Amino acid sequence: MVDEPVFSEVVSFAGYLPNKVVYTKDIAPIGSIPRKIDFERLTGIISHREIDDGQDSVELAYEASIKALKRGNIKAEDIDLIINCSVSKLDNKLNQILEPSFSAFLAKRLGAINSDYFDVGNACSGMITALKIADMYIQNGMAKNVLVTSGEYITPVIREAQNTSFWLNPDAVPSLSVGDGGGAYLLGATSNPNLLRFGEPQTLAQYDSYCIADAAIRAPGPKMRTKGKKLHQAAMKQLITSFQRTLDVLGLEWMEIDHIITHQTSAKIIERGNNLTVDVFGQCKCYHICVDETGNTASTSHAVALEQGLKENHFSEGEDVLLHSYGSGLSIFIAHFIIPKGVSSWS
Repeated sequence: MVDEPVFSEVVSFAGYLPNKVVYTKDIAPIGSIPRKIDFERLTGIISHREIDDGQDSVELAYEASIKALKRGNIKAEDIDLIINCSVSKLDNKLNQILEPSFSAFLAKRLGAINSDYFDVGNACSGMITALKIADMYIQNGMAKNVLVTSGEYITPVIREAQNTSFWLNPDAVPSLSVGDGGGAYLLGATSNPNLLRFGEPQTLAQYDSYCIADAAIRAPGPKMRTKGKKLHQAAMKQLITSFQRTLDVLGLEWMEIDHIITHQTSAKIIERGNNLTVDVFGQCKCYHICVDETGNTASTSHAVALEQGLKENHFSEGEDVLLHSYGSGLSIFIAHFIIPKGVSSWS
């Protein structure tokens, strides 16, 4: 007797944004950046969110996770595996959470007493990478309910950038584009092979020097140095190829995909990317932008965009979504999933 093959599905998803709103005009007023660059106009980012007092990366992931569990009608003790993919991993004193792992703290916070847990890292492509790992665990019968989560307390790089000279360190300017946020996906088992699928992951190491995160000098917390123009050009150069590869591998038609969410780097970059795809594939049904109000929330970018789309009633059960991630490196990974049943009743 042969067992039926098992596949994975997205049972629920959630994004979380802290309450504090910070406006770009306040952190990067005209005249504060060399050549009188209007950072808000350049990026299309009007505002971002920052943590409230007492919050940290774990708390951001926790808030998104409990929302996903509630929507998926799963108790914390029924989770078999938690995978965290945060880039920042900072507590509220700007210490990196490395040992015990971030996922260990989150499992304890959730009360996931029966869960295994571990962290993975792949920069801003980390969450789609973690979804693929979760998919493999489910397909191999090693887990039934998997929580993929991330909390990005990343805005300390803004403070570090503001304390440096942009004339001497122009690569610090893109640090002003980030925002804090949390994201979570709950995956479960299914017999349907088409509910969650992935394109072929790519790593283009020739671009690995274009965005580097490191510890700040003479201050707690991180710093980030990004060759923004070069990184943007590299991403645009690979955009059509990465989409075409995924369409071919998964047998998808561009014009039939209901929702496309690319990495939320800046509103202007997303719009330029859409113009490129229109020239090649035609205008898609819907591409989503939330970065204008959230900033770039790193690995949680897609979950935050999904949450905003949910609030605006953009999604219906059975529709499909293509998530296109870019991570520093340059890593590119694309996931395709079907909006689960019951989405219209989620709160």
